[in-house]
Amino acid sequence: MRRPSWTSIRRGALVLLAAVTVAACRGGGSAGKEASSFQSVKQMVAAMHSAGVTCTSLHATNDLIASDAGQCELGSTTLNLDVYGSTADRDRAVQAAKRLVSTGAALVGPNWTVGAVGRRSRPAMERIQGALGGEIVTL
Repeated sequence: MRRPSWTSIRRGALVLLAAVTVAACRGGGSAGKEASSFQSVKQMVAAMHSAGVTCTSLHATNDLIASDAGQCELGSTTLNLDVYGSTADRDRAVQAAKRLVSTGAALVGPNWTVGAVGRRSRPAMERIQGALGGEIVTL
């Protein structure tokens, strides 16, 4: 069996390093929290609170697509929290938000979204992402 050369070992190490860097930049790094599914908005908010992210003034809202919906405040940012019955419903809601919102961001999990509008929306989603996981989508 032929021994690998130092050049091929270094090349392999660089490829591995590049793959890890790309995964981390895309949010797939090991430092990220894996997103869970939730049965209700209250369960989602409880998970946020457990991770040190305080969402105040929670109240129920109506949503045509979501199976459960609510709104709360994170500092001065209003958050829209939705839990969906299917990934198809979740994806349909995200696409609708992209069409309707000119400046905002959403955090997308397996069966839920957290969204906000305005220039403070992205930092809010980054903070919540640390608590819930998920992928940030620009609206």
